[in-house]
Amino acid sequence: MQLSRSPSSVRFCLGTKQWIGFGLLILFILIAPFLSSSAWARRRSQRKLKIYPSPLKLQRAGVLRVGRQPKQILISPDGRKAYVTNFGGKSISVIDTKAWRVSKTMHTGGAPVEIAFTPNGRYVYITNFDKVTPDGPRAGLWKIDTTTDRIVARIRGHRYPKGVVIDPNGEYVYFSSWWWPHGYLVKAHVKTNKVVQRTRVWDRPRGMAISPDGRILYLCN
Repeated sequence: MQLSRSPSSVRFCLGTKQWIGFGLLILFILIAPFLSSSAWARRRSQRKLKIYPSPLKLQRAGVLRVGRQPKQILISPDGRKAYVTNFGGKSISVIDTKAWRVSKTMHTGGAPVEIAFTPNGRYVYITNFDKVTPDGPRAGLWKIDTTTDRIVARIRGHRYPKGVVIDPNGEYVYFSSWWWPHGYLVKAHVKTNKVVQRTRVWDRPRGMAISPDGRILYLCN
C-alpha cells in the first residue's frame, strides 16, 4: 500500500491483491450476522418472557406477556411457580408453570430487581431498587409468602437495594444496597425480619453468592 499526501486530502492507492483482500473483508462483514446458529432469540423484549424447553437445542416453546422491562426470573423449589421482577413496570409477575399463565401481578412501586427463595420455598425475597422515601420502606427487601403470594414484611435498606441471597440453612438473608460513595450490606433474620447487622462496603455492591456451608459470603462491587 502506498500513501500519497496532498495539502487538502489523504489518498490510498491499492494494488490488485489489496483490492481483492479488501473486498473479501467487506463480504465477511455483510454475511457475519447470518453465520450464527439458527437457535436464537431477540436480545431485548420489553414485556415478553420466552421459554426454551431444552438446553441441548434451543427452540422457543412459548411467549408469555408479563410486566414492563422484566429483569429476573426464578423458579420455586417445587417447580410450581415462577416469579418475575418487572423493573420498569414496578411489579412482580407470578407464573403458574403448569398452566403457563400469569396467576397474579403484584404492584410494588419502585423497581423490583433480584429474587431469592428460602430453602424450603415458603418465602421469596425481592429487592426493590429505589431511593428511601419518608412515607415508608419502599426501598428495601420485600418478603412474600409463596402460599398466598402476599407481601408479609418489608425490611428497610439503604438507597437502591440490588443483590439478595439466603444462607443454606434458611436462617439469614443478605442484601446489598447499590449506592455511592459507600454501599451497604445488610443481614436480617428470616424468622423475625429484624436487621441484625449493617456493614458499609465499597460503592455500588451488586450480586452475591454464599458458600454451601454458609460460612463465606461473596460480594461483587
